[in-house]
Amino acid sequence: MSQTEIFRATYLYDEVISHFMWDAGVLLISLSLIFIAIKIPYVSLSSSNLLLIFLGAAFFGFTFTVNGIEGQTVLMTFPGAIFGSCLSFILYIKGKKEGLNNPFHLFFAVAYLIAAILFAYWGIVYRSFPEFSELGWIH
Repeated sequence: MSQTEIFRATYLYDEVISHFMWDAGVLLISLSLIFIAIKIPYVSLSSSNLLLIFLGAAFFGFTFTVNGIEGQTVLMTFPGAIFGSCLSFILYIKGKKEGLNNPFHLFFAVAYLIAAILFAYWGIVYRSFPEFSELGWIH
């Protein structure tokens, strides 16, 4: 059945287009939150807030990387992670100079930095970006 036109069309929409749509949506929503957060002033963050921000960022960064690798959208998600991290760090540092601590910028700066590091690690170790299923980790 894998040689039929219906199989190829289904595979294209289910395994290629839908993954790019999903990851592009996550990327665009998060970039929108980064830009919207420019107008949100926060004066201080408690240590428990910082802990939750870093924990959430670690989960987001890891999940973003896993989705990009398994969905084969690395061409979009890896540069997106680098861009999102740089943009968020710049905005966070700019806010810090004005005496503000913006949790959105801190969250996405750390999350996308983690994602970029994980993407780079995966690419270096495997000299490409094989899916976890190609490595036999999942079925």
